[in-house]
Amino acid sequence: TTYTDFSRLYEYASNKLSKLYRQTIIFSQFMFPEINALFRLHNKNFSGISIITSIQSPPKLSTQTVLSKFSTDSHHNSHNARFDSFNEILSNIKQQRLAHVLLFVSSYIDYLKLLKNYGNDVFVFICE
Repeated sequence: TTYTDFSRLYEYASNKLSKLYRQTIIFSQFMFPEINALFRLHNKNFSGISIITSIQSPPKLSTQTVLSKFSTDSHHNSHNARFDSFNEILSNIKQQRLAHVLLFVSSYIDYLKLLKNYGNDVFVFICE
């Protein structure tokens, strides 16, 4: 304490009242009795407690999911058949001029193949 500048300390900190001047924020979708007990027992803020609830419900977005199945003769030709079916799907999307379309590519090898053949001309890539 020989190097402490007491003029910079707040008076409530030196009187051990700093627990009354803190901000506690808890985010929860639902009010639980445990949260109320936590505030009642441990939150002794000088200004009191404010509970804010949302008036507006979140928007309900409707999305359409289209799953496609392709057929192949053998396991060895499956990569080429998958890429050919993707080309058909992509040409349909381009003809219909659909906006906000997300295509998920699960295989990194397929991702590299798409990147090589299309680049950034047709769509934007999102990668790790």
